[in-house]
Amino acid sequence: MRPTVPFVMAVAALLGAPGMTRAQHAAKEAPQDPSAAGSAAAQAATDPRTRALRQPTQAELEELLRGLEPLVSQSSDGLTQVASPIGGVGMDLQDRFQSVSLARVGPEGVRTECVGTAAEARSFLEGEAAPAHAPAAAPLEER
Repeated sequence: MRPTVPFVMAVAALLGAPGMTRAQHAAKEAPQDPSAAGSAAAQAATDPRTRALRQPTQAELEELLRGLEPLVSQSSDGLTQVASPIGGVGMDLQDRFQSVSLARVGPEGVRTECVGTAAEARSFLEGEAAPAHAPAAAPLEER
């Protein structure tokens, strides 16, 4: 016997409710200052007078990289296990092991990349502009 649509929707709602409740609870406790450490916020270098976008200074890049380091840390030192009420065991990652989306403007236009380590972030932000598009693939050989 196939489950009916209302039954499937009810089960989906019940399964999703704990996650939504947890997300709402986390949002209430989230820092209200978007520049606070650990918060998700877009940052861009702008001219204070004209508010036009500009290239960040080396000091601004260093500050940005210092802020990213805890988020992309791959260190397991000090992590603690967390027991769930139903017998499972998880790990509190303490806001580490994240990926961060970065963007920069170069001669070829806007380039974006998702990085998972501080070295990748530094390489992307300080590196030479890469081509925006991959070179065309060689034609396939017909047989």
